[in-house]
Amino acid sequence: MRYATLASLLILLAFTPRAAAQFAVSPDGKRAAVGVGNAIKIDDIASMKELIRIQGHSQLVTALAYTPDGRLLVSGSLDKTVKLWDAATGRQIRAIQIDAAVMSVTSNGKTVTIVDDKKKTREFEIDSGKEVKK
Repeated sequence: MRYATLASLLILLAFTPRAAAQFAVSPDGKRAAVGVGNAIKIDDIASMKELIRIQGHSQLVTALAYTPDGRLLVSGSLDKTVKLWDAATGRQIRAIQIDAAVMSVTSNGKTVTIVDDKKKTREFEIDSGKEVKK
């Protein structure tokens, strides 16, 4: 990441409300997704302009991650849901309901791995939303 881009990202985060606890940078380094309360905003890092605002969780967004190809954004929340969004449009692709608040999400592009507030780790297929049994 170039220094100017990193500086833009730091300025962007500095002027984001305190309720923004989570952020993720797209794999190409051009966009930053930031959790702001129960919403998500996607900003262009270079221009620091908001591109998309996603309203979809009923409680605080606690986790964000892009898929490796940057096509999807994964979000987790205290509302006990994990949601997959089209990163270009903000359209919801899938919602996964679990039985605990979501603390962390990651994705390898085929599955989403979730850690909840009970420290339980679970994995779900992106295409079907079904839990991967181990």
